[in-house]
Amino acid sequence: MVFRDRTDAGRKLADRLLGYRDLRPIVLALPRGGVPVAFEVATALAAPLDIALVRKIGVPFQPDAFTQAVAAGWITAGDGPRGAITQLEFDRAIVRILGIGSSARKLNTLRAADGWRPRLPRGFGAEQAVRQAGGRYNAPAGADDSETWPSSQLERTHLAVQAYQLGHLSGWWRSAVTNQEAVTSALPAYTPLKKQVLGFAIRYAGAPYIWGAEGPGTFDCSGLVMWAWKQAGRSLPHSSAAMWSSTRHVSLSALQPGDLIFYGSPVHHVALYIGGGTIVHAPNAGSYVRTDSINYWKDIVGAGRL
Repeated sequence: MVFRDRTDAGRKLADRLLGYRDLRPIVLALPRGGVPVAFEVATALAAPLDIALVRKIGVPFQPDAFTQAVAAGWITAGDGPRGAITQLEFDRAIVRILGIGSSARKLNTLRAADGWRPRLPRGFGAEQAVRQAGGRYNAPAGADDSETWPSSQLERTHLAVQAYQLGHLSGWWRSAVTNQEAVTSALPAYTPLKKQVLGFAIRYAGAPYIWGAEGPGTFDCSGLVMWAWKQAGRSLPHSSAAMWSSTRHVSLSALQPGDLIFYGSPVHHVALYIGGGTIVHAPNAGSYVRTDSINYWKDIVGAGRL
């Protein structure tokens, strides 16, 4: 059986994941169609959780998945068990299930040393926390058009994949979320120019990665850097390798906010340094604009400055 999604890429991704034995019952339980309703979402949320865990978080076990999810506060009753749900609502449910609400709230307090607070997109803290925990699956190259904004309606491909992810988190997922909190108190004071550039990049956290995209709603790695600096009147080529060649190289020990961080040999990725050992970037196919440690990838080549 192949369940349907809105794109060929989504169907191919679903077919690949059906090879995982533990995911199959979740996928096969979903009726055909592109957008799951709340009952199906609740079923998928409950699927990786055993009764002992449900009891541990203080919620009486209930056989009806939708009633269980609403009673636990994972999702709201909304339009009832046949209503639709957005990607952000689903991710907020994951935050509640994993008990990382405090981390999500702290991430929403992102500010620089001088008190400046960049404009954050709706749901920034929840989205960052879920990604750091590993609750999102990066679709393989070629499936870019199956990615969505947090405000988009959740689709069955993402529902099935994230349900699988919930049941297979790494042993260090919680520390990854906690470590991400450090960025909220590690940002230095910015110049007006850097506030303009970095504020723009952070504002688009959650924007889907699309290879070759350069804004304003989707980006690849160099497209994000190029577009952010373009807002300040600076021109850059749309290529990480070309950016490496066209910027003044600086030592990693002398980094400043706004510097470009390059990865790979030959160079294949670029990110914007925002300070405190943190970058904002569009990592790869299937991912989203997000903040990460500068050591997100180990193959740092160097840094460039405009």
